[in-house]
Amino acid sequence: MQVSCEKSDLEYFRRIGKKGEKSRPIVITFTTMSKKIELFKNRRNLEKSLYYIKEDLTPKILKTRKLLIPELKQKIEQGERAILKYDKIVILKKKREQTNITYQPNNKRNLSTSPEEQTPLEDRNKLTKQIRVPKRNKVNMNQYINKSSRDNAAMSHNKNNCE
Repeated sequence: MQVSCEKSDLEYFRRIGKKGEKSRPIVITFTTMSKKIELFKNRRNLEKSLYYIKEDLTPKILKTRKLLIPELKQKIEQGERAILKYDKIVILKKKREQTNITYQPNNKRNLSTSPEEQTPLEDRNKLTKQIRVPKRNKVNMNQYINKSSRDNAAMSHNKNNCE
């Protein structure tokens, strides 16, 4: 089947039904969803064998799926790409309708176009200088240090006079 599965990938597994002469199905719970998706993508490799893989759904879901199968077949006959997902019919877009993007080699994006009229660099600098507003709360550190040193000197002077 070309899917490697370690013991650590399995969270829980058990057999369903009563012991008897018939072989019983096994329910497996994987630790990660990615392992389940990988297994489901490769289940076509089992078509010619005695084994199969299918999702464990509740009886209620199975009943609704059974009722939806004739409608699904009708949509497929009409030429639509339809599938059953869980308990709903999903109609897929045709491949041509899915993307309106033209093919680009190496998946690089197109470069953006620049404006036709650009102002010279000097004019742009003048405009930005005019727009800038000076910050009011900006403090010159030298003034702060000088102010605090003057305050300390004044306080020490006052202490000397008091003694």
